[in-house]
Amino acid sequence: MQQIWTLRTEKERKQEEEGESVLVKDTDRWKGYSPIGIASLIAGKIAAIGDLETVARQLGMYMVTVIVGLVIHGGLILPAIFFAITRKSPFAFYSGIFQAWITALGTASSAGTLPVTFRCLEENLKIDKRVTRFVLPIGGPPSHGRHSP
Repeated sequence: MQQIWTLRTEKERKQEEEGESVLVKDTDRWKGYSPIGIASLIAGKIAAIGDLETVARQLGMYMVTVIVGLVIHGGLILPAIFFAITRKSPFAFYSGIFQAWITALGTASSAGTLPVTFRCLEENLKIDKRVTRFVLPIGGPPSHGRHSP
């Protein structure tokens, strides 16, 4: 990157920085109007709905379908896979990681949950520290994009 800057003249670099500054200021100015614009778009779509009661009922059924699917997946399928692979009770595993699970729900942060997850896996489930210290950090940060350490 440094080589690219040295090939450009100081004037070109200054113009580029000023252009970026203008774009950032313009973006910041328009950001304040976003909630109004989004609310207007949503209100327009709601107003265009002919039978709001039917659409609300359909949306409710969709929500119920998703929740039932998640319960089946998390309550039946994943425990069955766990049992088939390990021949151990999935409920003992769930009780061992319960504190980490509750912390994750409360903080909504995978990085914030890591210390509790380490403790649950190492102390409650007796998983080797070498395994937890290698595997757990890999699972969290990739979802953070460019902000991960």
